[in-house]
Amino acid sequence: MAPLFLSAKMVPLREEIHALQSYLSIIQVRYQGKIQSQITVSPDLLEVPVLKMILQPIVENAIHHGIETSTGEKRIYVQVEKVQEVILISIVNSGTAIEPEKLKMLKESLRSQTPITQSSRTSIGLSNINNRLKLQYGSAFGLDIESPVDFITKTGTRVRMCFPFT
Repeated sequence: MAPLFLSAKMVPLREEIHALQSYLSIIQVRYQGKIQSQITVSPDLLEVPVLKMILQPIVENAIHHGIETSTGEKRIYVQVEKVQEVILISIVNSGTAIEPEKLKMLKESLRSQTPITQSSRTSIGLSNINNRLKLQYGSAFGLDIESPVDFITKTGTRVRMCFPFT
């Protein structure tokens, strides 16, 4: 029997982490080392099959919408853990928090599974990943957003992704 990740849309988590590390290396050069990153994942989860391209777009959003506009620390944390029979991936940035009205729109977009249209552009990155997770694993899984993460400084955003451990 062939492993699940032989499908074109699935890869071992280690490949997603490697692609993310490569992307973060480029970011280090582009931002002259001003963005710090940390990826925490247990080695026993590295072979878990995951949807392809689910980490890098979220980190790219975190940099573009949170880190670039921040005057404070510029950090990105990615944590992958198994809780019972669910894989939880948290992507946290220390940048500018999402405005409450925009956060409300993002959460509604994820709940309704429709992209956000603002003025002349459509935001599909988070919506695309959320929809792919729900199609693959069911409506109980997907993305959630929390912002601000630090309620004292009113900064940071956390995107949580969950899907079943297989």
